[in-house]
Amino acid sequence: AATVPVLRTSYGPIEGRVVFSGDSILVDSLVVAGESGNLRVAGFIQLERLTLPVLGLDLQAQGFKLLDIPDFLTLEAGGNVQLRGPITHPVMTGSATARNTVLYFSDLITKSVVNLEDPLFADLVDTAAIRKRQLGAAFQSRFLDSLEIRNFTFLAADRVWLRSNEANIQMEGSVAVNKIRRNYRLEGTLTAPRGTYTVKVGPLSKGFDVTRGTVRYFGTPDLNATLDIEARHPIRSSESGSGRDIEVIARITGDLLKPELHLESNIRPPLSQSDIVSLLLLGRPLNAQVASAEQSVLMEVGTQALASALASEVERALVQTEGGVGVDMVEIRPGTSYRGVAAGSSLTRLSAGWQVGTQWFVTLRTGFCLNGGAAFDFRNFGVGLEYRISQRLTFAATTEPVQVCIAGAPTGSTIRHQFGTDLRWGKEY
Repeated sequence: AATVPVLRTSYGPIEGRVVFSGDSILVDSLVVAGESGNLRVAGFIQLERLTLPVLGLDLQAQGFKLLDIPDFLTLEAGGNVQLRGPITHPVMTGSATARNTVLYFSDLITKSVVNLEDPLFADLVDTAAIRKRQLGAAFQSRFLDSLEIRNFTFLAADRVWLRSNEANIQMEGSVAVNKIRRNYRLEGTLTAPRGTYTVKVGPLSKGFDVTRGTVRYFGTPDLNATLDIEARHPIRSSESGSGRDIEVIARITGDLLKPELHLESNIRPPLSQSDIVSLLLLGRPLNAQVASAEQSVLMEVGTQALASALASEVERALVQTEGGVGVDMVEIRPGTSYRGVAAGSSLTRLSAGWQVGTQWFVTLRTGFCLNGGAAFDFRNFGVGLEYRISQRLTFAATTEPVQVCIAGAPTGSTIRHQFGTDLRWGKEY
């Protein structure tokens, strides 16, 4: 058995049979058990010269946990890897599939990234965490530095997440990895079927639901990738009392080196940026504000800032703490209070999601009113099921409560359920 403290992993028992024959070490069978899964090694090490062994090893992993470093990287993989060539210049080929994997990366908008000695993690990882975990130069070795990777296929399967203080985004797809000396190149596209993204507007943190997205690598040596991520935040309009939802849409474009955030809405004619920010802060555009209510507006902003900050911290604690609570995605959307024709508040929404196998994703939703309206009971709950039929085709079915929070409304009079099904087909071009 072996324990590697810097990787936060233990391996064992390690059992196998090794035969010394002539100038070669034959690995007849070697099985390394991990905290999850196992790694099987077979092949040979030929000693053409005692100090210059030549590798001919085949590695087969099944759900093998390679790394488990909090706030940095948790990696569980399976696949087939071939190591060939002299120890001074080994060549790795093959393919691997990642499952139950989490990569923590620096915030897209407020990141502070510097170059690392190993460019594999450049522009993605908070370097302070690397130094704290002693994963810098001290972790490198001559073998890793000289390792060449040729057309290694890396597939992101179920429960692969990118997380930061701002984002919790699930990734799917595959990339081809190549490496010569210390220069890595990635080529391929990763898609984002779901997730959450927090946009900070002044003192407030507003949660957005990621509806689609792509991270596309083009094989450049700087490991840069283009971004195209869309996230939405529903807001109940308080101007007419109709209960109609307005959506604020956040689009993250550009690339990893210079990401750009754009805000827009589904209202026509388009709203100005100041009106969109006002929608996020108070649930209504600037032209709907009343000048005499400045003190009330400030109180609402302060209350929303506190509620949003608390919601963001709870979300992050539930999905990112070591050990977690077994949930893949958590959304907490505090309701926004308002006055006027339809005095009351928007619905406070909570949801939790779980990836089940490679094809199912289950979401449990609920909502309640903080300032009156319907009582909280079983009618406040809904559920969503999503089934991946193929890489491009997905079927989804949802039932959820539609609730209007109007002060003074009779108990139970404002809850109704809506049912919906979707068959989604997507193609990247």
